[in-house]
Amino acid sequence: IEPGARAMTPPGRPDSGVGAAGGPGPVVVIGAGIIGALTALHLRRIGLTVILIDRADPGSGCSFGNGGAISPDLCVPVALPGMLRRVPRWFADPLGPLVVRWGSLPSALPWLVRWVRAGRMDRVERAATALRALHAPSLDRYEKVLGPEAAGLIERTGQLYVWKTDAAGPTEQLAQELRARNGVESKPLDAAAIYDIDAQLAPGFKPQWIVVEIALGAVATLAWLALVRWRIARH
Repeated sequence: IEPGARAMTPPGRPDSGVGAAGGPGPVVVIGAGIIGALTALHLRRIGLTVILIDRADPGSGCSFGNGGAISPDLCVPVALPGMLRRVPRWFADPLGPLVVRWGSLPSALPWLVRWVRAGRMDRVERAATALRALHAPSLDRYEKVLGPEAAGLIERTGQLYVWKTDAAGPTEQLAQELRARNGVESKPLDAAAIYDIDAQLAPGFKPQWIVVEIALGAVATLAWLALVRWRIARH
């Protein structure tokens, strides 16, 4: 913690009365990643004094290692029907998406059961609707937060879905149906189109569609900018 750092008040607003009798004290936000920085920014905008605490520089933890994707299209839950059949193969693959230490299996079993139940179609559809509602305005809100700096920090791009087979499997077909039902814009591509977009992609892929609502942003930079724009004291 930096010694001597102090809370600062928003420009043009009187001090909120930190330490004064009956006055509100500062709001302490722990963690200066993108979530902490934007939480502190919002609190400053409504006139509160904020102290942001982190052991390292803003945006240097998980936000630094994050790919920086802002995904308003996100509506496909992690648990989907048919995934249970894949579990044995995933367990056998050391690079697979599901790894369970066998000694931890008894304690992990209740979570695995809930995950399987979450893959029921009625739950999947409700989760997809909720995820879309949560993520749909994300890009517009980032741009509102960043103001004129957004153009230099956020690149509007897309996301490719590709296979080496002639068609997507049933799980990905369901994922695309969920996107379509929730208003995610996408369009089909042929093999030539994908290599026009990404010439470095290995040969042999057979693309099916591209989701056009993805954006990329420098997440660590976004966290820094949130601090600088509103002069939040950094501890």
